[in-house]
Amino acid sequence: MVEKPKLIYGAEVGIRLDTLTEAEITNLEWQLTVTSRAWKDNPSVTICGARKEDGYIWIPRQFARQKGYLPEDGLDLRTAGTPQDLDFIAKLDPKRGQTEAVPAMVQYLREYGSGFLVAGTGIGKTLSAYAIGQHFKTSIGVFIYAGHMVDNWVQQANQAFGLKPEDIGIVQQDKCILGKPITLLSIQSLLSRRYPDELKVFPIP
Repeated sequence: MVEKPKLIYGAEVGIRLDTLTEAEITNLEWQLTVTSRAWKDNPSVTICGARKEDGYIWIPRQFARQKGYLPEDGLDLRTAGTPQDLDFIAKLDPKRGQTEAVPAMVQYLREYGSGFLVAGTGIGKTLSAYAIGQHFKTSIGVFIYAGHMVDNWVQQANQAFGLKPEDIGIVQQDKCILGKPITLLSIQSLLSRRYPDELKVFPIP
């Protein structure tokens, strides 16, 4: 019988339960549990960022790195993506903090593998995101939760790289156009439909 890997590294990280003590499992769940405050008619809600499934406890990848669970210690399911060398032609705006945010986020991603860029309205998060992605010299996948956001990401891709709409892939409803340097992916469609395995070529830093 083939032994399951102690660690599985993908979009999230799975740690084999029988390699942990009950106290370690409880501690991981406690650290990844947050409770919102009750507000008016809305009761408080408790959410745990860890889950148990198939003999593993699954935790966010960024948290796993911080706790010393590294890809080289287990089965790494991540992909390097398709090499791309996009030329970023836009100019970052120092007045909006872009010249500081972009290199800081690139460094953070190289160190921890994932993270969030939190910025206010009008800072230019879309353009900054493209600038960050360009540093990794690989295909860029953008997950979009609302259909009306597609046009903005297409327009910003033109500003950032000079790309035309036909240069951008799309995964939304019946559309599945891959093989482009940038692909926009509808989260709703990904959750409700089945698409080709080629989608796995998108990189996970």
